[in-house]
Amino acid sequence: MAVAQEDYLRSTAGDDPTGWRACASLFPCGGPYQTTTGDGVARMTGRRDLDAARAAIRASGYAGEKITIINPADFPLLAPLGRVSHDLFTRLGLNSDLVETDWGSVIQRRVNRAPVEAGGWSVLHTFGPGGVFSNPAINLTVRGQGATGWPGWYGSAAVEEQVNAWLDAPDATAQAAAAQNAGRIAMDDVSTVPLGMVVPRTALRRSLTGLLPGAAPYPWGIRRV
Repeated sequence: MAVAQEDYLRSTAGDDPTGWRACASLFPCGGPYQTTTGDGVARMTGRRDLDAARAAIRASGYAGEKITIINPADFPLLAPLGRVSHDLFTRLGLNSDLVETDWGSVIQRRVNRAPVEAGGWSVLHTFGPGGVFSNPAINLTVRGQGATGWPGWYGSAAVEEQVNAWLDAPDATAQAAAAQNAGRIAMDDVSTVPLGMVVPRTALRRSLTGLLPGAAPYPWGIRRV
């Protein structure tokens, strides 16, 4: 309703659309488990309506409580995302507090479950290679493990039931059904707000060889010729 993935993607990956892709799914789009159904997907892909979002916020009983965004200013891929969220929250009438800090401090603070006034937080932005989010068992943005899970501590017995169904599935068809259910439930519950997919650019000198293909830049094997 309010989030436009393109705003986030352009802020961190530029205007060239070959470097990013909107993706209303907690599993990688184009992969076998991309979530395609549910209210969460409909909200992400439907018409953007800030007035309707403001009305929903008022109806929720929100009374101006501080919403703290912890933002790693030293992390070029992530820093713009926090600023886009801060701007959006402000336009929605939320009391947004953008805390510009470093990545190490974000890592330390994100485990703090206290209220924001006592060092806690409300929103953070992160990323990872597609493989990290490729199936229900390892995708921490989907898992509903509560206090023992990913910071944000989303809890859902229904999701965990589908994770177990995926692990116990007798074939690929049953696995796909369980993954679709897990992704739909998590999207409907807003366990995490997906912001899309980016393709980081890498440039090498001609004198360097041995670069290994993969989801991250691997330093081993590099040689200068």
